[in-house]
Amino acid sequence: MSSLQVLRQEFRQHFSYVIMRWGVVKQNINSEELIAIHEVLGKWIEWTQKEGLNRLEKFLNEILNLLPNEYPLSASTIEQISEKIDLLIESAKHLENPYLLKQALTESKPKIHGGSLNIALIDDSEIARVTIKAMLDRFNYNVLVYESIFDFEADTEVLNTVDIILLDVVMPDVTEDMLFDFAQRIRQKNIQIILVSGSDSLDIRLKAVRADIGGYVTKPFDINVLVGNIRWLCNIDVRRPYQVSLLDDQPMVGSFFGKYAKNNDIDLTFYSNSTEFFEGLEVGKPDLFLLDVNMPKISGIEVCKILRQQQRFEYVPIVFLSADTSLKTKLAALEAGADDVIIKDNPPDIIFKQIERRITRGQQIRNMAIKDSLTGLLNHGQMMEAAHSAHRLAKRNNTSLVVAMIDIDNFKQVNDKRGHMIGDNVIVGLAQLLKTSVRDTDVVGRYGGEEFLIVFHSDDIESIEKKLNDICFTFSKLSFKDGYDNFHCTFSCGVAGSSHAEELKDMIHLADQTMYDVKKDGKNAVKIYK
Repeated sequence: MSSLQVLRQEFRQHFSYVIMRWGVVKQNINSEELIAIHEVLGKWIEWTQKEGLNRLEKFLNEILNLLPNEYPLSASTIEQISEKIDLLIESAKHLENPYLLKQALTESKPKIHGGSLNIALIDDSEIARVTIKAMLDRFNYNVLVYESIFDFEADTEVLNTVDIILLDVVMPDVTEDMLFDFAQRIRQKNIQIILVSGSDSLDIRLKAVRADIGGYVTKPFDINVLVGNIRWLCNIDVRRPYQVSLLDDQPMVGSFFGKYAKNNDIDLTFYSNSTEFFEGLEVGKPDLFLLDVNMPKISGIEVCKILRQQQRFEYVPIVFLSADTSLKTKLAALEAGADDVIIKDNPPDIIFKQIERRITRGQQIRNMAIKDSLTGLLNHGQMMEAAHSAHRLAKRNNTSLVVAMIDIDNFKQVNDKRGHMIGDNVIVGLAQLLKTSVRDTDVVGRYGGEEFLIVFHSDDIESIEKKLNDICFTFSKLSFKDGYDNFHCTFSCGVAGSSHAEELKDMIHLADQTMYDVKKDGKNAVKIYK
């Protein structure tokens, strides 16, 4: 196991202790748990000191300083600590967890993808720099602009912070050889590059591939295509640890692969029969199905066909793990809808490398298909699927949901007076605000047009109301630009929960009805259904 894998494993172990304690502490019911969370945080901090993880040490001390020594914890304290724990959850999803980087505290802030991304734009055209930066600003990216590769390399600090470079192909005093030599030096620092070219040249594409450049867009480009490339290369939409469902009638197979899965940042759920396998899918959806071909009662091939009948698994890769190397078995698996057949006799490292590549590509394709192209949020269909999944899980666990329906006020007037491009800016602005304001455990999507839907996994409707009021106030203060004219927008929001209706469709209907009541009463407000 590599040193980084060991760090990740120990990070998750310490983090799981804190999560378990925090789940009880925030309920203000057990003073012994408050003492215990102080102790586990102290041990975690000692570990960070031993490993030289200065950023993580500083961050954990911030949490420790927020924790009082006795009950009760105030609502604001609980919210502040929960937000910091959410940041740790977010950071752990990424291959390079920023809190596991051994860098000094004085260096640049950790990059936690899912928030703002740091982009360097290198283009000799001032018009291109201004135009592209303005478009990317809509997506809440931090964009630094440079006139040439020489200007970029002169900025010695930028390499510590930049995630990706948009690199123009043609620049004065820069030959192709110089350009691609520069690209290779950048890629050695594990910084992604998208080449921006005026032509779709096979020769340039080949040189880009040989320089390990992963992205290529041609001018003039659709901004959504460019943003799709950025998200793809930076793995913004890839969730970790990966979730894998393994179906095999041999328990020793589950035990063997379960051990290797932990070392490869994979949460593997093992099923020894098809009935349990399908029951487990009622409330969850893995990143990959790993199936044995020869299963009693229902064969692996039949399981594969059943999975492919269900639209919600359309983008989930299915891989067969088989000892049968015959061409007939491989063809049967592929015809059933499988993506790959892996031979069980392969070394585990090879098997898990194949699995990881299938998962990563499956997640990227799925996210491109299910996300709203303008905002990057879930589109209507996927939002409703996620909402129904959350509702099923809440019913099974006997917990509560709260839904919020949001609609931008007077949006038609914005479109009619200022044009659809400016209207899109407003939609993107609200989408980014919502995405960065709700917790990772909640679900937010574009319901349609200028409407958004949020599903909260909580029964604390008062805290949710406060959160939504904060978002409402912040959005009303956002400044949007139309030429030289700055303007502001507001939204109306209706909220309903499990205490108001049992079925999801009824909750959404009540939230929607309440939102229209807000509009009748003057707009720019949040209202709970009563």
